[in-house]
Amino acid sequence: MKPGRELDALVAEKVFGCKTAWAMNRENVFCGCAGRPHGAPVVSYGAAPVKNYSTDIAAAWEVVGRFGDEFILERWPEFRNTWRTSFQRDREWASAATAPHAICLAALRAVGHEVPA
Repeated sequence: MKPGRELDALVAEKVFGCKTAWAMNRENVFCGCAGRPHGAPVVSYGAAPVKNYSTDIAAAWEVVGRFGDEFILERWPEFRNTWRTSFQRDREWASAATAPHAICLAALRAVGHEVPA
């Protein structure tokens, strides 16, 4: 699965447990958490754009934070521009051209979600 808004929405749903909805133009996706911590009680109605987990390293580190300390991220020197990552508890590796993309793919595998090609 390529990095982008569809992967970001999948991470929000499967890793963070958010309910997401696409804008009518299908260019953006929104999270019902509206900026509150994921899983917090809903106090008011609202929505905020889902973060760019698969393309922004700061957002990707939030994904890492969901799994604790058992995390490996490495750059493969033998393969140009390839990052490999794993959350140790499942020991399944994911690789991609960027670190945020690899993190998202590994996170989805760690929660038991089959990642589309």
